[in-house]
Amino acid sequence: MKAAPLSATLERSRRPRSLRLVQRIRLAARLAEQYAECERRTEPPSPPEAGWRRLSDQASLLRRSGQRSSRALAALERRATDFQSEFDSYVERLRAFARRPPAPTFRDLYAELLALEEEFGEAEIDLQGKTLSVVTELIELEEVELGRFRIVLDCSAVERAEYDVVALSANEPSSSDFAKVTHPHVRDEGLCEGEAHEPIRAALKQGRLSDFFAIVDRTLKTYNPGSAYARLSEWDGQECQDCGCRTTDDLSCSRCGDSTCSDCSRSCSGCDCDLCAYCAQECSGCEERFCSDCLAESSSSGRGLCTSCLQERENEREADEQESEDQGESEESDSQPAVHAVRLGEADVSA
Repeated sequence: MKAAPLSATLERSRRPRSLRLVQRIRLAARLAEQYAECERRTEPPSPPEAGWRRLSDQASLLRRSGQRSSRALAALERRATDFQSEFDSYVERLRAFARRPPAPTFRDLYAELLALEEEFGEAEIDLQGKTLSVVTELIELEEVELGRFRIVLDCSAVERAEYDVVALSANEPSSSDFAKVTHPHVRDEGLCEGEAHEPIRAALKQGRLSDFFAIVDRTLKTYNPGSAYARLSEWDGQECQDCGCRTTDDLSCSRCGDSTCSDCSRSCSGCDCDLCAYCAQECSGCEERFCSDCLAESSSSGRGLCTSCLQERENEREADEQESEDQGESEESDSQPAVHAVRLGEADVSA
């Protein structure tokens, strides 16, 4: 099913009221026939005959064998318990069948079409294409403008709940990975209904046409990032996790994978990888930004130094140790008493 262009819709809205009246009458009559036929085809649930046969066979076997052992009686009791569960379920289904609402009449369906026009301004009826459609308001989610959508219901067999959600001015995400995604929950004109799945089918099954379109419309106005075909951040670029602005720079942190903009992205001074503000670590020596790998050599010392600064510090430490060692040797030499040589024929005179 393909929706007509918006210009064609506006042109049809200028048609005489008498023509729209005829279209409503014809569509309501066709739908009434469909629902009546569905009502005739719908049969009450069947009783659990198979369960009853199993129980009867078990009882007959017990009678023929003449056994009255505890094992034989326990087997019969299990069959009876199983049948009781099946029968209770059958009673509940039978009651639900009896409580079901009657098939909508022509009057009901005509009223639904009127209510639909009051809700959406106009309902487009295509008798030849067997479709009924409405156009939503401009949909905007979290400041992302997605445009207007046409909800097109296939009226050839409403019980199948087949419909399309067509973007009138498709605003697809910036990435080609999300082609044919026109809404976080719409892909290939199909809606991911989520929790609305059962209410949508119940509305169509009962002929509540206005409720069906209203439910789909509300679903289009909601956003669940957990079940989205594409997140809203994919439309106007990605959201920078540092400053929160949207960007099309297509940058991401090589450590955590978060999206960043060019203003917030930092390049590791060691390996040139892109980093976010959280993952970029500052060397306490040169104050340049590095990734964790490029500061890994100094992690044991806890000083947060890059390789160059760490080497420089090690050289300084070795130089200090050498200087201390040389100074110690010099002081040790100065502290020893002077030894004078005694020449032949001279007496050693103590001081």
